Amino acid sequence: GTEINFLDETLTEIRLPGEDGKHMFITFKFVPLKTRDESGQWKAFVFKDISLMKDLEDELKTRKRQSPIVTRSPRMRQILELVGIIANSNATVLIQGETGTGKELIAEAIHYQSDRKNHPLIKVNCSALPENLLEDELFGHVKGAFTSAYTDKKGRFELADGGSIFLDEIGELSPHLQVKLLRVLQHRSFERLGSGKTITVDVRVISATNKNLKEEVEKGNFRADLYYRLNVVSIELPPLREKKEDIPVLVNHFLNEFAQRGYRRVKGVSSQVMEAFFRYHWPGNVRELENAIEHALVCSRDEVINLSDLPLDIQHSIGKELPEETGNTLLEFKNSSRKPYKKVSAEECLDALRRAGGNKALAARMLGINRATLYRKLSAH
Repeated sequence: GTEINFLDETLTEIRLPGEDGKHMFITFKFVPLKTRDESGQWKAFVFKDISLMKDLEDELKTRKRQSPIVTRSPRMRQILELVGIIANSNATVLIQGETGTGKELIAEAIHYQSDRKNHPLIKVNCSALPENLLEDELFGHVKGAFTSAYTDKKGRFELADGGSIFLDEIGELSPHLQVKLLRVLQHRSFERLGSGKTITVDVRVISATNKNLKEEVEKGNFRADLYYRLNVVSIELPPLREKKEDIPVLVNHFLNEFAQRGYRRVKGVSSQVMEAFFRYHWPGNVRELENAIEHALVCSRDEVINLSDLPLDIQHSIGKELPEETGNTLLEFKNSSRKPYKKVSAEECLDALRRAGGNKALAARMLGINRATLYRKLSAH
């Protein structure tokens, strides 16, 4: 008899074309075989088809990199519809909006709904590095280009070849880099630092800014020709204070997300907290709401989040005119669209009114309907 010695095995993945045009993934192990009395030794290959495992891994990776966009806002739903329409074009996209409105999520949605989704989405924050380092980061260098350039280095545009590049805070680019980026957009080519060799890439450019780039052009801070190259498709994201109907579903989403990440699980937030959220102006937008929920989960010791669990700046900004606490607002929003009038029952309206402490405006927001619909339902009951 023989036994398999798995020491010093080699695991290699090879890709073979399948009949359906897809690829099969095969691993093989090179293992020595020896007899029990060690009188001889043989070699064998052990093959294993891991195609299904590979498909599942790729699907999980795709799911992980696609963060959900949770919304009830008609304005946001129009934007998501536009994202679906433009995804498979190669047009440049300029996403504008205040800090924390979700510009990066929109960029991800565009990329992962496009034919480029199996290629890289490379992200660059244009305000994070000084000009010389950002130029090296974007375009790379060759060995000897400067003192510490000991090896060749690919830039982000090369790494994004076949995929997309997301240039965040594009309004912070220096005039010199604006010129270089304009050339990439015009000719899809550039040179690494220290090299005269032109490199051509196939990259879709998605950019974002919290500035008004048109005003920056008028002030002379941003090149007009670059602005028009970047702004083939324009997306303006609304601040959270202009789409407060999203607050209940976002709160529910963040509570569930933090629970999955190991934070303590709570039943919901109190009606005072929900009212405070609707009154607050949210200068940091959705990101600030997410941070507020995380802060509250860390501080809370109850089964629901109470007003005292919120960050102090939110508590101080809303004053002391909140209605008395009459019960808990337990969030159970499972979809992101408004319910048709006939699908919201009077019982649901009464329950929402109770959980909102008698506040009709808040109850209507919780149900995703307007106040007139709520009044009609209550009157008909």
